[in-house]
Amino acid sequence: MQGLALVYQARGQAMKSEMAEAKLDEAARFLEAPLDAGDPLRFHTADFAEMQRTTCHLDPGTPTHAVAILQNKVAAPPVTHHRDRALYMTRLGLAHAAVNAMVGVRKRRS
Repeated sequence: MQGLALVYQARGQAMKSEMAEAKLDEAARFLEAPLDAGDPLRFHTADFAEMQRTTCHLDPGTPTHAVAILQNKVAAPPVTHHRDRALYMTRLGLAHAAVNAMVGVRKRRS
C-alpha cells in the first residue's frame, strides 16, 4: 500500500510541474515484492510504477523522458501480452504528440 501512496504522491507533484523521481524509485522498490494471487493489489507492480513515471513526465512538460521509457517498454512484453503492448503504444503516441506540440510552440515563438 505504501508503494501506491508514493506513486500517487509523485503524480500529484507532477501535476504541479514538479518531478518526483525519488518517490517513484522508492515506490518501485515497495511494489517489487510479489503478492499473493488473491491480493487485490497484485497488479500494482514495479512495472505499474514505471508506467506512472511516464505519466509524471508528461505533466511537467518533459515528454522526451516518457518517450525513452516507453520505447523500451513497447519492445519488452511478450507478443501474447496484447493489452500491455496496446497501453505502452498508446502512451508512446501521447508522449510523441506532446513532444511535437512542444516543438510547434518553439517554432511559433521564434
